[in-house]
Amino acid sequence: KRTVHELAQTLYKEIYDILSSVSEEEATVFTLRLTSFERIGWTNEQIASYLQKDPVYVRFQFQNVLHYMMARAESKRSSVLYELMHDLSPPIPLTFSTQKTYEWLLRGKSIEEIAKLRRLKRSTIEDHVVEIAANIPHFSIQPFINEKRAAKIIETVRKLRTRKLKVIRDAIDDDVSYFEIRLVLAKEGEMW
Repeated sequence: KRTVHELAQTLYKEIYDILSSVSEEEATVFTLRLTSFERIGWTNEQIASYLQKDPVYVRFQFQNVLHYMMARAESKRSSVLYELMHDLSPPIPLTFSTQKTYEWLLRGKSIEEIAKLRRLKRSTIEDHVVEIAANIPHFSIQPFINEKRAAKIIETVRKLRTRKLKVIRDAIDDDVSYFEIRLVLAKEGEMW
């Protein structure tokens, strides 16, 4: 039987080998999403801003690496990674901080209340809500945007065939926020 330290070293080597075989950008996206005892993992929006990419592109890059890892683990059933992953239901891929926000939302708290409780900026909580909408199929965006406004955003996106927030916002007559646009785009990701 191996010690915990040996298992951790083996797991580190397995993940390192996998990340060495993907593009540098994919490895960066994957590692920035991770949370450790030293730092909180970044959201897709934060990584997108850092890499100057679209958040949906970043989400797909992350999922691509996860699927690649799973396939590699599946092909090497003696690996520590396989032992950790087999027989698991797919987890909800939220960063640790977003998971905390999600728990507060489930308790009925508003964005403002969560921002105060967690001592975070409203925009950070909005980023979390967008991440939740993108990753949790049954999550309703209705508390944050009414159906008519969401439909207007969807209609504009389909008409213009763009995901550029400013272009979408300028095309909508109403005083729609970037948060509302991002939220609808995240929830309706399957439009593309």
